[in-house]
Amino acid sequence: MNTLLIDCSNGLKLGIITPNKTQFFIDEESKKQSHSLLIKIDEMLKDNNLNIKDIQVIAVCVGPGSFTGIRVALSTAKGLVIGCNANIVTFTSFDCINKSDRNIGKIVEGFGNNYYYRFKKFGKVFEGCSEFSKLKILAEGTKIYTNSMVVKNQLAQCNIIFAEYDPTSVIENKILNKEFTESNKIAPLYLRASQAELERLKNGN
Repeated sequence: MNTLLIDCSNGLKLGIITPNKTQFFIDEESKKQSHSLLIKIDEMLKDNNLNIKDIQVIAVCVGPGSFTGIRVALSTAKGLVIGCNANIVTFTSFDCINKSDRNIGKIVEGFGNNYYYRFKKFGKVFEGCSEFSKLKILAEGTKIYTNSMVVKNQLAQCNIIFAEYDPTSVIENKILNKEFTESNKIAPLYLRASQAELERLKNGN
């Protein structure tokens, strides 16, 4: 089954997953996903001798991460589904938190100096959004999934094992179990209010 992966929660991550090959494109620094997303998808399809009608599943990350990036990814996925009649699988930035690992975590760059996180330590789950300085205690002694050099540099002095985040197995399991989502029922995962919402609350609106 041919799958197109779209993740704009933090930078731009795309993937083509076929029975014979998996190819990723990752640009952690991308801030203008709306300008480059469709162009890069077209390039990756051509590299794999595919067109959009050959895609049976579109896997899209629903967050947490950039508010704008998530909206761009979801609207693109919904539009492409119409053109190729594919199924949609949703996944989150935190789906790599495996039940079999005792101390494991995922950190995603957020707005300003805030970072989204989920840790599983000592049988408990810690999840939310905070400044990085508050995460170092949680991160100590864990295996951290991240592709971000910013996160790696911040935690360079901590006792941490870093692992590259690859959602392929999560997506393949959801396809195998037919965990598809109707396009009109896709819900973004936000762990904090948007800046506009925070301003409205601040002003009492």
